[in-house]
Amino acid sequence: MKKTLSIILAILMIVTTIPMAFAADVVASGACGANGDNLTWSLDSDGLLTISGEGKMQAIFSYTEQPWEDYERDIKEVVVEEGVTKIAGAAFYSLSYLEKITIPSTAEFEDFAFCFVGCSSLKEFIVSPANPYYCTDEYGVVFSKDKKTLLKAGDLSDVDYVIPDTVTSVAYQAFREIKIKSIIVNLTSDEMFLDVAIGKLIVDCAYVDEFAFSVAIIGEVVLTNKVREIAYSGFKGSEITSAHYLGDPANLTIDASDASNESLTDVLHYCNYEEGLAPTCTENGYTDSFECNTCDYNKTQEVIPALNHKDTLVQVDAKAPTCTEIGWDAYEYCTACTYTTKVELPVDPDAHDIVIDKAVAPDCANTGLTEGQHCSRCNNATIAQEVIPALNHKDTLVKVDAKAPTCTEIGWDAYEYCTACTYTTYVEHAIDPNAHDIIIDKAVAGDCTNAGLTEGQHCSRCNNATIAQEVIPATGEHIDADGDTMCDNGGEQLTCPDCKRPVHTGFIAEIICFFARTFNLVEFIRNLFAK
Repeated sequence: MKKTLSIILAILMIVTTIPMAFAADVVASGACGANGDNLTWSLDSDGLLTISGEGKMQAIFSYTEQPWEDYERDIKEVVVEEGVTKIAGAAFYSLSYLEKITIPSTAEFEDFAFCFVGCSSLKEFIVSPANPYYCTDEYGVVFSKDKKTLLKAGDLSDVDYVIPDTVTSVAYQAFREIKIKSIIVNLTSDEMFLDVAIGKLIVDCAYVDEFAFSVAIIGEVVLTNKVREIAYSGFKGSEITSAHYLGDPANLTIDASDASNESLTDVLHYCNYEEGLAPTCTENGYTDSFECNTCDYNKTQEVIPALNHKDTLVQVDAKAPTCTEIGWDAYEYCTACTYTTKVELPVDPDAHDIVIDKAVAPDCANTGLTEGQHCSRCNNATIAQEVIPALNHKDTLVKVDAKAPTCTEIGWDAYEYCTACTYTTYVEHAIDPNAHDIIIDKAVAGDCTNAGLTEGQHCSRCNNATIAQEVIPATGEHIDADGDTMCDNGGEQLTCPDCKRPVHTGFIAEIICFFARTFNLVEFIRNLFAK
């Protein structure tokens, strides 16, 4: 936590201005030097301290180790240029007249890099609303973005300050060396209020940490009845004008070893305390009250008037009842108490939300439904749907005659089917490879030169031959009208009455006819001699 303050002020990415009560009378001109291995610093006549280079600052543990120590009263503004990777812890400690400082966004920071000891006129810190890590409240107090950690406060000399309920931790020396008019504290931390001046301090937490209010100047301390323990040196070295505990002394433990808290115990008085009661909309409340046992410090109980539903009334529009839900007229109610003007309207059994149930046409095998209505809320039927009987293929049956299968087509028995649905008695018969449609292939007579064919059969559908025709060879002889072989006509040229071709007779013709008959070469010889 001690490191948090130095980190926040550097990452803010804005220029933070610190007004001072007065300025130095003499400003150094042209002072400069080295800082670490790769950094340099220079101070001009206007009081601008510039730190530049690449790398980190050398370690600085106190203001006496600052390279610019001799010019502490001359420095009014500091600019740390881009390239500086680490800023030393006590680099700007005790620069009493510093008014403005600019820090690069990428630098790393050591502890106490921004411990503004001696800056008694520090007013506030300003953080851009766009900053993703930090924020400030209306008094310039710096918090983490979620407002769970209080990091640093400026001058609160004119402020009655209350630490927000969101805060769960407070940074080391968060309120150091500032002035506060009054403050209510709901948690403490180590050296939280070191060297602070407080007009009125109200402690409203169970435990006060060590050195939380050490070396402080406090006009009035009020410890509420929540306080149970004050740790060693919680108020060590402080100047306290008056102090009161609003509760039973038996409930408070104060570590007084080595007189560490004697500045508190020397002036502490115990009060009879009565806790107040918050008012309600219809009944009065009252404030806390107390009375000191040893002095006139007291607070009289005061009445807090009833709120009368102030800023807590909600208006509700009317809602009509339905067949399943109650309704109501327009009314109002209070969010802080049980007040209401609501009057319920009972369920109306006739206030249905009607939905049309569409008609369903029947078919040959299934029943249908007439149009109806029902309520979408209670699901009750306001007009019941009626059943329409199934048609049972009325006026929709077609009769089909039987058909025998063939060698290429399926067949069926006589059957019926419905034109309005898928009903059918159709039974299919497979193709019969033997069910041919027979055609007679007539015999073809041959002659002396042409072969003939025997009678046969084939199927007109599949064209397969059921009885194959056989070839009848040509006779190879020319026969005259008397049935004699024309080769025997000695030396005459005749015309064959069968094939109508000229036939040469004689010895040579007889030889040719012999071979033709013998080797079945009639056609060859006929063609040979026909030319």
